[in-house]
Amino acid sequence: MLPLPILFDILPLRLVPPLLFGGIVYPLVGLVPTVPGFWKFLLTLVLFNLTTASVVLLLSIAFASISVASLVGTLVMLFNLLFTGLLINRESVIPAMQWLHTISFFHAAFEALAVNELRYLQLKEVRYGVELDVPAATILSVFGLRAQVKSFNICFVSDD
Repeated sequence: MLPLPILFDILPLRLVPPLLFGGIVYPLVGLVPTVPGFWKFLLTLVLFNLTTASVVLLLSIAFASISVASLVGTLVMLFNLLFTGLLINRESVIPAMQWLHTISFFHAAFEALAVNELRYLQLKEVRYGVELDVPAATILSVFGLRAQVKSFNICFVSDD
């Protein structure tokens, strides 16, 4: 028999929504149409959801006051969102604080999803008679994402 928190929290709220969302959105958006790419996408979504829930539950256990736990939880989530790499240019951050994106599990999930979709993509364009052929790994590196660390990101998100 499954323990009640797993039966009533983890399965219906943390596992089913990302699986349904990912199963519906992945083919509609036109992401990489491979079976391993699809399962890595779903795994990253589920692990990110579980990590976020774990952090919130840890904070709710750590603080006796509901208002303090809510405030700290909001600050932790805002920190993670800020250092994901979407809202801030990493080069504009002072050098002493540039390492902060490495502890953001939002960044780890974002990087894992981006690398899953773009690692082997080749962008080809012909403009004004000039053929441009750019590997997507180059574009990933321009945005500060590392194409080689996908498995590390999944382990970081899963708290291994």
